[in-house]
Amino acid sequence: MSITSASHPVTNQVIFNLIKPMIKEGAKILSRKEYVGADYEVIANSMTGTFLFQKSDKREMPDFNVFFRYNATYPYYSDAIWFLTQMRRWGQIT
Repeated sequence: MSITSASHPVTNQVIFNLIKPMIKEGAKILSRKEYVGADYEVIANSMTGTFLFQKSDKREMPDFNVFFRYNATYPYYSDAIWFLTQMRRWGQIT
């Protein structure tokens, strides 16, 4: 059984409130010059589901960055085969 924001909105909000400080810390790290080097606010907004297209156009976009939903990190066999063929193609493996 999976917990979705539609079926458990209160639970989803509680979890988000618990991890929000970690997301903000991650955004601080990513905004450093040795990593992404973008403005902290831009990274933090995208990681928390808000995106500012321009000053008058701020939108809620919960799927702007998807880390684990929709099988985003599931290791499909077909993906592994594709990676291996590309690594072979570019001489990274023999």
